[in-house]
Amino acid sequence: IVKRALSNGMLNVSGDYVYNGNDQYLSYVLSDMVDGVQAIHYTDYTVSGDSGKGAGTYTLTIVATDGGNYSGSVSKTWSIGKRAVTVTGESDVREYNRYGHELNGYTVEGLIPGHHFAGLVYSATGIHVGSYLGEFSGTLHIHDMYEIDQDDNYEVTLVAGTLDIDPLDITSASIDLGSVLVYNGQEQSVNIASVSAKGIIVLTYDVEGNTGTEAGTYTLKVIGTGDYIGEAERTWVI
Repeated sequence: IVKRALSNGMLNVSGDYVYNGNDQYLSYVLSDMVDGVQAIHYTDYTVSGDSGKGAGTYTLTIVATDGGNYSGSVSKTWSIGKRAVTVTGESDVREYNRYGHELNGYTVEGLIPGHHFAGLVYSATGIHVGSYLGEFSGTLHIHDMYEIDQDDNYEVTLVAGTLDIDPLDITSASIDLGSVLVYNGQEQSVNIASVSAKGIIVLTYDVEGNTGTEAGTYTLKVIGTGDYIGEAERTWVI
């Protein structure tokens, strides 16, 4: 009686596999139904390549044993996919302060416990009012708890955050004036020495109500422009 040849049709593999840091075992079935009866038995073959750990492609190979009822071999490839990791840069809204702001934090999703990043730097910086997209820099590496490189097992997506700088509200600003004006029969303008809000000198603003002719009390208004917003008032006298 001639041995029955193994064929690819007898072998079916199933399952989706993604790197998880552990050994994973392929789900497969080797079957040969003859007249409704399973003809092949585990003693008829040997198996190799049915397990893997790192992301990559593997080959499952079934080889007929010398003492069994089958001959030849069959094989099929299967794979363990890279693990998806998303790194999201910090986002925040800050108020203008003349000196600038910087964000450096980031969060990581998908990393296996015990694994960690090295070499990644994130920064979102800005000075003036506006929206600033963060940037990642450095050479990213992923290490396990034994500091063994695991870069090839991950697919990393970097998502930059945004630093938004809002105008400084000068509603409660302090307005310092120059010398007191004395009536002279002509229109005069009061001098604004400085405007400060929240401890910051206000650099750009429009002014209304800072001129007058007759002796009396007037009210001027400072209106923030550029990196400043809001209005502040101050009385002044001729």
